Amino acid sequence: MHGIQEIFTEQKAIFYTLYNGFRKFPIWAEIIWDRCGIGNPTSRYHTADERVYQIQKPKKWNNSKGLTNIWRIPPTRNNGHVCSFPTQLVLNCIEPTTDEGDTIIDPYLGTGTSAIVAIKNKRRFIGIENSEKYFELSCENIENEIKQTELIL
Repeated sequence: MHGIQEIFTEQKAIFYTLYNGFRKFPIWAEIIWDRCGIGNPTSRYHTADERVYQIQKPKKWNNSKGLTNIWRIPPTRNNGHVCSFPTQLVLNCIEPTTDEGDTIIDPYLGTGTSAIVAIKNKRRFIGIENSEKYFELSCENIENEIKQTELIL
């Protein structure tokens, strides 16, 4: 945990969706992701929201879009992964806290959404994924995004 803290404290901003592993980190903002009534059906209440925690005060902050701590963004259904995040959710995290050329770190790459948002917004990225299946999926999605970007240029 100490090594992770050293790496993260050098970054401009840290966002995390599960608080349990980061109790030692100072929370600067708790963001409620309102999933617009779309929840995961279970035998319990449907999950209509999730929490996103911004860890420590960011070194850069530009909230020119006037974001509040409640984000109404419908979830995505990304083929091959049950927990993909919508691009707007990632964009809301990186736009106010990074500049073009900054590096985005995603320790749970999944389908590569954060990397794709980084590419579209001229940021660099470092992605970490321990599942070979999801690593291959994210590489495929990232490659497709790079090809699309090259077509536009």
